[in-house]
Amino acid sequence: MDHDRVEERNLRRQNFTWEDLGKFKSEALAQRLARKYGRTVAYSTLPVKMAGISLPGLVIGCVDNGLARRDIADAVGSHPFTMPGWGFWWVDAGNGDSYGQIVIGNAIEEVFEGGRCFALPLPIIQRPELLRQVSERRGCADMEEQGPVINQSWPRWWSRW
Repeated sequence: MDHDRVEERNLRRQNFTWEDLGKFKSEALAQRLARKYGRTVAYSTLPVKMAGISLPGLVIGCVDNGLARRDIADAVGSHPFTMPGWGFWWVDAGNGDSYGQIVIGNAIEEVFEGGRCFALPLPIIQRPELLRQVSERRGCADMEEQGPVINQSWPRWWSRW
């Protein structure tokens, strides 16, 4: 879900190509994933508050503020995802000036049985401070002071590894 469009300035630090210019970011990424994996990938160009999330599913949140994460939490909160096996996972990915984080969860608390993990706490349960994060009101493409390896686009050869 993203209502932003790909701009030339996004090409330097985000995973977009010249062919993606002008497309909605969510549309460009969904089309690429659908081609690569031969599966339907849903996307929305609406703000999170206005889009529905269906199960089973995978929500990948690449947002930069607590309000957007609250919108995601509210959208997924209407589902009975707290029971393992519902096929729902939320991946929260973000970065700052010199760090990056990925937090994965699908339930209110973890569930381990027989040495296997069936459920992990939602990202906002693992890292409640993510809900308090304030947007800097600028995009990654505008952050010249970011470390050189934050939000890099990997060369095509990297995907072979």
